[in-house]
Amino acid sequence: MVPVLLVVFLYVMAHNVLYTYIASFLAPVGLDGSVSAVLLVFGVASLVSIWITGILIDRHLRLLMISSTVLFVLAVLALGLLASLPVVVFLSAALWGLAFGGAASLLQTAASNAAGDAVDSVQPVIVTVWNIGIAGGGAVGGLLLGGLGASSLAWGTLVLLVVALLCVLPWPP
Repeated sequence: MVPVLLVVFLYVMAHNVLYTYIASFLAPVGLDGSVSAVLLVFGVASLVSIWITGILIDRHLRLLMISSTVLFVLAVLALGLLASLPVVVFLSAALWGLAFGGAASLLQTAASNAAGDAVDSVQPVIVTVWNIGIAGGGAVGGLLLGGLGASSLAWGTLVLLVVALLCVLPWPP
């Protein structure tokens, strides 16, 4: 159960480091006028991800969680390296949306599976950890933005995701 909750925390925190401060991240590369469009691409891709997750979650939970984390890593890596290229930002937003859209279902299912008979006790815990991840992402993102600048948001997110990926890989199928 602990590895699942750790992944929930890291994944949600990583998402919120960048998502909360996306306007600040895009402004230095001249895309401050494109925030709505970037978020639209993210949102549409998230809907596609929810659909895909719904179809495959019962048979491929582990593969979907690994794929989700890897897609998110690739999206953030591209943003860190090539955020000055608008096409990369939009493609990264699409990858990020594909990664994140089904994540809540994946993580909740993994937690439920790990909990076994204690499933009713795990649900409030996962919600609490999710909310701590949201708050932590806002705090970490604010510290990164204020201390190292907007470009550090991608790199901070990447560090959190790599740790999450290391936790996801050994999950049982």
